[in-house]
Amino acid sequence: VRSYIVQSSILFKHSQAVEDSALAVFASHWDLSPRESEIFALLIAGLKRAEIEAECGLSQGTVKTHISNIYRKLDVHSKMEMRQLYEASRTAAKGT
Repeated sequence: VRSYIVQSSILFKHSQAVEDSALAVFASHWDLSPRESEIFALLIAGLKRAEIEAECGLSQGTVKTHISNIYRKLDVHSKMEMRQLYEASRTAAKGT
């Protein structure tokens, strides 16, 4: 059992590192600021705006502004479009 737990922990850390790397590449490609990148990652993780406000210690207006800026830079109009763009970029990166 201990061996399985250690292996699972290693796999989780590896998959998290891969995901963090994919997010960093995506954010850099789309010229997202560090704060926009952080908020983008939280949106991709499924957090709602109020949860992001609490997590980052930011006001409602500040988070709204960052999300608007992210949408503008990515040329999307919804979280669904944003997620689709991110997933498409990950799929394209795996193919190269």
